[in-house]
Amino acid sequence: MSEALKPCPFCGAKPHTGLSKVLYDQIHGEPFQNTIIKCPHLCASMQGSDDTVRNRWNDRHTRADLTESRLRQVAEAVWEESVLVAMNAHRGSVGQGDGATVIAGTAHDAAKAIRNIDIDAIVRKVMEG
Repeated sequence: MSEALKPCPFCGAKPHTGLSKVLYDQIHGEPFQNTIIKCPHLCASMQGSDDTVRNRWNDRHTRADLTESRLRQVAEAVWEESVLVAMNAHRGSVGQGDGATVIAGTAHDAAKAIRNIDIDAIVRKVMEG
């Protein structure tokens, strides 16, 4: 018997399970279905082989697992990605009419604001709990 599923890590709702549509193995052509686990409020979902997806759904990190260096890595990665997204929005809208000028300015302002985020302050706040 499989382990009972934990509630949604974001909202606490009881997850729903089901099967994916029939898929076919690319090498042998064998049909198979993945198990799907999802929050009824659409907070999270995942799919895979039954035991694997159940284990992944139930694998939760606790506050004790959170180290300052790991939190810093995650914060810096989010920061870098946010700057890239804002700058790409800026580049994609330049020279495409009056509305694009507003979007470009907003994206540029967002990128500047993101660059000013104090990652050290965020890390301290989270670690202090």
